[in-house]
Amino acid sequence: MKCLKKIAIFSLVFFVSLFFIMPVQAKSTQTYSIIYDLQDASGNKIAQVKYKNKDFTSEIGREIKVRTTYFDKKYGDFDLVSEQSQKVEAGKDQYIFVYRTYQPITIKGKVQFTTKEGTILLQDTFDIDSSATVENPQVYAVPDSYTIGDVTYLKMPGQVSEIKSVYYNDPSDNTYSITYYNPNNTTDYDVALKYVEEGTNDLLMQKSFHVNDQDYTYVLPKTMKINDIYYGLAENQENIIHHAVSSDVREYTVYYKKMDENASYKWSIYKVDASTNKILGEVVQLEVQPGQSVEYQVEKEYKDSDGNVYTVDQGMSQVLKHSYGESEHVSYVYYNPKGYTAPKSYIVEVQYKNIATDETIASQKIEINKKDEDTTIDIVKELTVNQQQYVLVNGQSITINHSFYSPRRIYTIYYRNVNDPINVDTEIIREEVIEVEGQSSVIGGQTIYRRNNQTGAFSTVGVENRDGSENNSNEGSTSSVDGINVEDEAVPQANIDAQSQESSSSQVYYLVAGLLAFLIVIVIILKRKKHRKEV
Repeated sequence: MKCLKKIAIFSLVFFVSLFFIMPVQAKSTQTYSIIYDLQDASGNKIAQVKYKNKDFTSEIGREIKVRTTYFDKKYGDFDLVSEQSQKVEAGKDQYIFVYRTYQPITIKGKVQFTTKEGTILLQDTFDIDSSATVENPQVYAVPDSYTIGDVTYLKMPGQVSEIKSVYYNDPSDNTYSITYYNPNNTTDYDVALKYVEEGTNDLLMQKSFHVNDQDYTYVLPKTMKINDIYYGLAENQENIIHHAVSSDVREYTVYYKKMDENASYKWSIYKVDASTNKILGEVVQLEVQPGQSVEYQVEKEYKDSDGNVYTVDQGMSQVLKHSYGESEHVSYVYYNPKGYTAPKSYIVEVQYKNIATDETIASQKIEINKKDEDTTIDIVKELTVNQQQYVLVNGQSITINHSFYSPRRIYTIYYRNVNDPINVDTEIIREEVIEVEGQSSVIGGQTIYRRNNQTGAFSTVGVENRDGSENNSNEGSTSSVDGINVEDEAVPQANIDAQSQESSSSQVYYLVAGLLAFLIVIVIILKRKKHRKEV
């Protein structure tokens, strides 16, 4: 009993002493201030913004780091002119950072007039106003032609007619290249092709092919799909262009007609070697009438001209069905050569590219393992890479439905940097070859273009094979087939890169709680010992 009284007296004295000690600690707590000294361009003081931080002693040696810019609701934008960081020192209670009124500097845009090979023929510069934004950019008119000496150069078809610039303190963001050609060069030049809709004369897309010392043959697709709309060659339009190297023609116009929604069309079935992705034999084409559904009985085996036997993949449906009006007019049947076992799954890659630079800024890989249904791939409308924000370029779907038996292994999606004013009005146009006379190997290939819906300018972004890989076959060939927030002011820590720590007062309370728990355990043990002695 005497022991318990001693413990109780000791505990009482301990807690009473804490109440005398803690106020003394509170009185010894120091604070320091972070001051933003706002000045005009000449260094005259405009105002001071002061923030207080606590727990001075716990932060000695820590680095206080502020942003290089500051925004004030009343006075506007400021740039840091003092050191960006300071260390907390014992006895120092103020840390001043000096900001001066933002002064825009003169920025120039640079235009390079180049040949197709990249040789710079001429350079021009223009001033970019500090008020130029994405919504209201600085506009530079690109000339259709210019003369150097005795040679007059013409702008290549598809090049922009104006350049839109935004005020940035980064010269590399304001350098542009425009391609020109010498029309008098008869051995090394480009020829433009304009695909026009018959009847409306609307420009569907614009392409080009390169002529180098030899005659050139260009094969037009008999049927093609542009952003999910089907077109066929106009009735009097030849499907082959024979261009003589000596010809002075530099542009062809070819006519296509939109396929009647109520007219019949051909459903094409291609047999594919699963091991190589190559087309086997002749294409099967079935006529599909309005309101009709057509079936195709899949052959279990296929023998090529060399006697090689292929067996249809076990996952393939034995009967393919197509209903009138379905978006895809092409189907594939996969066959395995002898000794080849098709994988149960494979990987499809989605590449996200910057439309301005064609640089891959991000990518993702998806495992495809569903044979009986399509795999849905969702495309994000916005993404952030390396602190840069990008938005999806117009004309692209936000959903991809991928069939297990599709030959495509790569999908390319284009994004625009939010600070890129040139491509604000850009739309992606995808043209897919559906049918070409005697050229089944190119079926499923795509050509991707960008069209500026304000200026009408067309340019090719890339040519893809059936699997989505890049196709460069037209290079050097003589023939081709369609070849700082305002709200941050209310939260000063948002402008300071200093890590927080638990205060020393919190540590005292944790110590008290621990000692109290320890005393309770001792009392319980002593009571049990006393009880045992009495027994």
